[in-house]
Amino acid sequence: FSSTKKCIEQLKKDGYQIIACELTEKSINYTNVEYNKSVAIIAGSEMNGISQDILELVDKEVEIPMYGVNISLNVLVATSIIAYDCISKIKKTLR
Repeated sequence: FSSTKKCIEQLKKDGYQIIACELTEKSINYTNVEYNKSVAIIAGSEMNGISQDILELVDKEVEIPMYGVNISLNVLVATSIIAYDCISKIKKTLR
């Protein structure tokens, strides 16, 4: 794709639920998210996160609650945790 926006638009046409791993005012705890069968997870850059114009296209913004001194995880670690939770929930619905 020539842009993230075009990729998201095509994924939505194909029936994907678009999930953003991002800490925002609208983000919800990843453990409280229900996923469709087809999911695309977007992760931003370490320094800048996901741009506002991309966040406006997603279906849900999810976060991992943090306790203590740290306020965020490495983007790869955070995305992995959310992806594992997503796959686990989808597998349960397919049984």
